[in-house]
Amino acid sequence: SVTVNPAAVPITGVNTVCPGTNTTLIDTVAGGTWLSGSTSIATVTTDGIVTGALAGSTIISYIEPSGCIGCRDSGE
Repeated sequence: SVTVNPAAVPITGVNTVCPGTNTTLIDTVAGGTWLSGSTSIATVTTDGIVTGALAGSTIISYIEPSGCIGCRDSGE
């Protein structure tokens, strides 16, 4: 059998951050996990606070408890 989950809820917030500054991303589905595609470019806390480290671009993802993934470009 196959389970089809609802589409991921969009991540909201500013999608650029400069090195040494931060911004907060929000996903309305609680209990998920935030991930950075490249922590050398930007890190993200469990609360969705993204901190720029180096100039560049990375993908910040939020994995909902259902397994659905929402993504947002971040970095500048």
